[in-house]
Amino acid sequence: MDTSGLRGEREMQVVLIEDNVLDAILMRELLAELNFSGLVLHHCKTLGEGIRHVQAVQADACLLDLGLPDSMGLATFLTLHEACPDVAVVVLTGMDTPGEIALQALQLGAQDFLPKAQLSASVLGRALLYAIERSRLSLELVRRRFLPELRELLTDVDAYLSRCEGDAADAAGLQARVRAALQSADRQAMRLR
Repeated sequence: MDTSGLRGEREMQVVLIEDNVLDAILMRELLAELNFSGLVLHHCKTLGEGIRHVQAVQADACLLDLGLPDSMGLATFLTLHEACPDVAVVVLTGMDTPGEIALQALQLGAQDFLPKAQLSASVLGRALLYAIERSRLSLELVRRRFLPELRELLTDVDAYLSRCEGDAADAAGLQARVRAALQSADRQAMRLR
């Protein structure tokens, strides 16, 4: 399967956070079956290590087991999602019928929830690609909605500062925070391209 169009020329960075060595081998083998061009899989055994790795490689997606040595259950997803809100997360579970926990994970922001026992190469590959694309589209929608508002706010702050005779330090601090927010939004927009 050709994935080059999904991320342009950039390699697709995927972090697998899974403490079970046999499950990690299975995920690696399933992804190898797909022959994804440009996919780089990184394996981490703890949530803490995984978060650091997701941030370091600017991962496109994360395959996340909810039962790890340093975190269990939905708290695992929530901690990852809070630390790395822009990464597409596909939750993996050893439960055959995850039911309510799957729905909760999706409602909290996971892109997909897959029982390990029911995985095939095509299911995992499709879930991964769709998760990345849904996440990218979601970020793009946020950027389109808020970037113009941030630019307008910065213009208003600049106009206020030019008229301000009061506390220049407070006004300059406000301006710096707005500029930082705008720069952050611009960096996110650049990452999406």
